[in-house]
Amino acid sequence: METTNTLENVRDIIKGLTNIDIFQQTRRRDVIEMRSLANTYLSTVCKMRLMEIVRAYARNDYQTTHASIIHSLNTYEQHKRYNPDLELTYKALIGDNRMYVLGRIPTATEEQIEQIEQILL
Repeated sequence: METTNTLENVRDIIKGLTNIDIFQQTRRRDVIEMRSLANTYLSTVCKMRLMEIVRAYARNDYQTTHASIIHSLNTYEQHKRYNPDLELTYKALIGDNRMYVLGRIPTATEEQIEQIEQILL
């Protein structure tokens, strides 16, 4: 899978779920947390190396360094403790729709979850 498409797909999914653009040049906490989530996903699930991630960002006109990516990876667990939506968004990224729906709608019945999953497919 080409890294540009991977990063763009991750950005599109995050933006669709949270309305946060990880390519936005800002230090706002919500953007930093989602960027940390994206970097963690790219590193662990997609098995991208640090410089591959940096180059993918550069192709999308976002300037970062490998040191920033390392910091982002190291702080993900801390961000996750203070923002439970990060884990839900991560689960949506890896395709665990059921856990995402349950996290967002804890009172949903099994039938409602199945209906939502059908819509998401």
